[in-house]
Amino acid sequence: MNRFLKIGAIVVIAIGAICFIIRFSYHKAITYYPEFYRERIDISDDKLEQNAKDFVFSSGRMLNDIRRKKEWSATYTEDQINGWLERRIQQDLPGLIPIGAYYPRVHLEQDRINFAMEFCPEDFESIFWAQVRFTVPEPGVYHLIIEQVKLGVIPISRGIIKNELKKYFDSANIPCEIQATEKGEIELVMDWRDIDSVNDWKTDPLIYHSRKVTLTEVKILPGELKLAGTAKKVVVEED
Repeated sequence: MNRFLKIGAIVVIAIGAICFIIRFSYHKAITYYPEFYRERIDISDDKLEQNAKDFVFSSGRMLNDIRRKKEWSATYTEDQINGWLERRIQQDLPGLIPIGAYYPRVHLEQDRINFAMEFCPEDFESIFWAQVRFTVPEPGVYHLIIEQVKLGVIPISRGIIKNELKKYFDSANIPCEIQATEKGEIELVMDWRDIDSVNDWKTDPLIYHSRKVTLTEVKILPGELKLAGTAKKVVVEED
């Protein structure tokens, strides 16, 4: 009898150990921090605040150009973007970051944007991160390629991503085609050339101070993002 009890105890301990290892491995997997995200903790509050101010200053200068000129451009450093994400995004664009998400951060490589943030709903804690490419093949047409989306090191189903993106763009009334590429990536094609800005100027996201804004060029460089475009005066009539 004692022998069977000992065997049973060993089996229970072994199963418990296996369950612990699985749970520990799963926790490590979903809380994996990409290297660029781990570097966030080394930035001082004063530096973040200054980077945020530099981002806002560059954006203000760009908006002034849009209001006054036919062509505009802007350059942002990775540090400026991250300062704004850390300090000002909730103030400037409330609701853009979902509830339960914290400390968004980007890392700019050649032709690629890495994005990550802490994701902490009620029942678990993880790191959400993605790798994307963004191009403008012609003015008014925007391509976004999502290479991968993960929680820690665990890939998120592309079907889930496509469904969530479709719901978002449909609710925002933004024209967008979503499809899978031969490499298994997700491609978003936004063609805003046919938006009638005159008839729908109140809801058109590309109207700024009665000027039609068109993004014509995006350059993603290591540590730097360059934007360029045009601004055309449109005639609108208020109700």
